[in-house]
Amino acid sequence: MKTKRRIITNIFPLLCIAASSFCFVACNNVEFTPKEAQKVGAGDVARSIQKCSRLSTAEFSVKKIIIHKDDAKVKGSLFGGKFSMKMPASERKIAIPVAATLKAYIDFGDFSEENVSEADGKVEVVLADPVVEITSTRIMHDEIKRSVSLFRTNFSDEELTKYTQQGREAIIKSIPELGIIEMAKDNARQTITPLLKKMGFAEENIVISFSGDKSAAQPKVVSAEA
Repeated sequence: MKTKRRIITNIFPLLCIAASSFCFVACNNVEFTPKEAQKVGAGDVARSIQKCSRLSTAEFSVKKIIIHKDDAKVKGSLFGGKFSMKMPASERKIAIPVAATLKAYIDFGDFSEENVSEADGKVEVVLADPVVEITSTRIMHDEIKRSVSLFRTNFSDEELTKYTQQGREAIIKSIPELGIIEMAKDNARQTITPLLKKMGFAEENIVISFSGDKSAAQPKVVSAEA
């Protein structure tokens, strides 16, 4: 049986939480008088950021269309030679849309004073790389298109499950190309910079970087699905 399969991708940025106020409420409530701001050190910065355990920064909806095609063939040998012949009316085709929701967040569980450098009124904060969480994947059953020839059986539930898993794997593989990591980093900077300004640092003296900026490591992907 001969099979062909290809994957088409649609990407929909659903939500970009620039403020992330639901996560940084405690941090944003930290206040410093001008006199106190002059005394702010790396430990003060670290303790303020540690008040938030997780910063959600971006959400994407991704749609993959898995296109599968196969046909039945008769194979054998005749007069010492092998042959393969496509059977008439034996083709099956199916297009399965698989939708997934991805969320990116910064985990502050291991954040400490070692991630902060402060000197001469300048501060650099090194954050963990964003983690991408797959919160859901599903087949869009109403949008499935299929064509099954008269002499072939329909696609089984087991086959549909296998194709769904292939779509999920394709989504994970495409994460570096989606832009969700860079969006998560930009939004983390936009969230933490005001906090540091409130502590007395001038914006031009604030640097926020990420632990994996100088490496080509793949993003960490976790699943919230059972």
